[in-house]
Amino acid sequence: MKFRWQFVVCMGALLMAWALFPVSSWAECPDISGELCNPITSDLCIRAIIHTEEKGPIEAVWKEGGSDDTKEGHSVTWGHFYADPNDVSWGSEQNPDLFVKIWFDRSGRVDVNFFHVSVPEIEVFSVYDGICSEGITTMGKRYIRQYYENGQGYMSVQPEDGIPAEGYLPKGNPSGYSTIHGLKIGASINTVGNGLIDAVWRRGGGGLTADGHEVLWGHFYADPSDVSWGSEQNPDLFVKIWFDTSGRVDVNFFHVSVPEIEVFSDLPTEGEYDQKGTTMMADRYIRHEYKCEYTATPYTETCYCGGIISSACEYNDDGSISMETLYNADGSERQYRSWTEEGILDIIVVSNEDGQPVKDWMWYDEDICITNQCVTRVIYQYDEYPDIDENNYNQTLCDDEGDFEISVCTQQGEDFSCEEKYEDGESECYPDVMTCPPCSIPPPPDNLMIPPPAADKSLWPDWEE
Repeated sequence: MKFRWQFVVCMGALLMAWALFPVSSWAECPDISGELCNPITSDLCIRAIIHTEEKGPIEAVWKEGGSDDTKEGHSVTWGHFYADPNDVSWGSEQNPDLFVKIWFDRSGRVDVNFFHVSVPEIEVFSVYDGICSEGITTMGKRYIRQYYENGQGYMSVQPEDGIPAEGYLPKGNPSGYSTIHGLKIGASINTVGNGLIDAVWRRGGGGLTADGHEVLWGHFYADPSDVSWGSEQNPDLFVKIWFDTSGRVDVNFFHVSVPEIEVFSDLPTEGEYDQKGTTMMADRYIRHEYKCEYTATPYTETCYCGGIISSACEYNDDGSISMETLYNADGSERQYRSWTEEGILDIIVVSNEDGQPVKDWMWYDEDICITNQCVTRVIYQYDEYPDIDENNYNQTLCDDEGDFEISVCTQQGEDFSCEEKYEDGESECYPDVMTCPPCSIPPPPDNLMIPPPAADKSLWPDWEE
C-alpha cells in the first residue's frame, strides 16, 4: 500500500538517484556516426540492446514517431525501439519494447527519457556532444532519464510497480476512446493554468504476433486548443495494450509529461470505468489487468471479455485453424479470416466500427485484386459455378457517396467483357471504362497475414485423438 506521506520519502530517494553518474569517454561511447547509434540530431544519438531468452543480447531497431517545436521554444522528438523480427518471433515494428521521448529545452538542457515496455532487460544508451550515458531498464525499473546540461551528463533510474499511488484518486471522467475487443481507455491531464482537461488519443499501431497475441499502442496528448504546449507530436502518456492468448489483457500507461495525469480503462465498455489511477513524476507507470474467458467445444473456441464476445475460431481435425472472427464492442464483426485445409489463407474481410465491410481480399492461385474505392473480389477456377466456363470472373461492389455499382467482368483468353449495372446515378468508381479496370496486386497488411496458433485441444471437452 502506498500512502501520501510516502511521496516525500520517494522523492528524496529519487533525488539521491539523480546524482551525477560517471560519464564514459568518447572512445567508450557508441559511434555517433556509426550504424549502432541512431542519430537524432548532429549532436545526439541513442541506442538500445534487448536481452532476450532466445538469442541473448540483440540490437533493438529504432522507429521515430514524430517531432515538433513548442510555442515556448522547446523541441520534442519521440518514437520507440522494437525487437527485429529476424531475431525473435515476437519482434515487430508494431510491438514496442521501449518508448522514448527526447526533450530539447530552450535553456539548453537535453532530456532523453526511456520507458520500459517489454519483459526482457534492455540496455539504453545516449551520446550527446561526446558524453555517453548507459543504463539498464527492467520490469522493476521501467523509467530511465539521461540528461545533459552545462557540459555534464546525468542519469536517474526510477523503480516502478504499476500500482497507483494511494491518496491521489482521479477526479475526472473523460469521454474516452473505444479501442478493440470492447476495451475503452481515457486520460485527463491536470494542467497548471486550465485545471483538468481531457487528453486526446492518438493510435500508433498494432497487430498480431506470430504467437497469436495481439498488441495495440499509441499515446495521449494535450489538446493544443487547451494549452500552448499541447501537440499531437508531444506525447504526455504512452500506452501499450497486450491481449494475451491466455485471455489476460494488460493496459500499460507510461507518464511522460510534467503534470499529474489520470488514467482510466473499462472492459467491457459498460458506462463507468472499471479501473483508474493517477500517474505522476514520482509514480510514472500504472498497469490495469483484465481477464477474458474462453469457452470451447470440439473444433471451436470462443473468447469473452467481460461477458462480451471478442473472438471465435473454428478448427480442423488436426487442430489447424479454419476460420477466425474478431468482434467490435457491440458484437458486430471487425475482421473475418479463413484458411483452406492446406493451411493457406484465402479470405479476409475487414469491417469498420459499425460492422460494415471496408476491405475484402480473396485468394485463388495467389492472385489478389484491391482497389481504393471499391470492395473487389477476384476469383479463379470456378468449379462451384458450372454455368461459368470463362477463365476469370471479377465482381466489384462499389459504394461512393451513396452511388452503388455492380460490375461483372469475364475473360476468355485476352478478350475482356463487362456487364455493368448502376443504381442512384452514374458510377463513381470507374467512369467511362468499358473493360475490366486494372487491379494492383499489393499484399494485405502484415498484421493480417499471421494466422493464429493451432487449437489447444485440452480445452475441448471429451476430445479423443
